[in-house]
Amino acid sequence: MRPPIRTSVAAVCVIVVALSSCFGCDASEIASRSKRGVVPGNAASRPKDMCRSDTFCKQWPKTSCAKDPVDGIQRCLCADQSHPINKDCITTPQGLGMQCELDVQCIQLAYCALNASDPATEMKICQCRDEFKEEDGTCSGQLN
Repeated sequence: MRPPIRTSVAAVCVIVVALSSCFGCDASEIASRSKRGVVPGNAASRPKDMCRSDTFCKQWPKTSCAKDPVDGIQRCLCADQSHPINKDCITTPQGLGMQCELDVQCIQLAYCALNASDPATEMKICQCRDEFKEEDGTCSGQLN
C-alpha cells in the first residue's frame, strides 16, 4: 500500500528545508562557519560568551573555563572540550585527586598538575587552584 500523497509531500518538504540551510555553500564558506564556531546544528548549544575564570562558568554545571579548540577563545567547556547542550555536559569532570591530562577535565576551580605527593610518577591529578581550598571534595570560593 502506498503512503498518502500528503505524507510524501510533507516528508519531501522536511528534507528540502533541512538541506537548504547550507544550499549553495561552498567548502570555504563551511570552513569559515566552522572557524567562527557557527556550524549548522550546534549554534544553540554553544555558549557565545567568553570567560576569564571558572567562576563565570557556574551557570553551566560540569564546565570549566578553557580554550575552545575551534577558535582558541576562552569559553565554558565540558571535560571532553565540547560545549554544554541545554546547560548540561555528557561527560562528568574529574574530582579532586583523580587522574587527568588537561585542566578542563577537572571540576570547577581546579586544575590538572603533577601529583606533588608522589613525585616519582609523572601522573597528573586534579587539584584546587592556589587561591582556593579543598572543602568536601570541591574547591571553595574562599581564599586560602
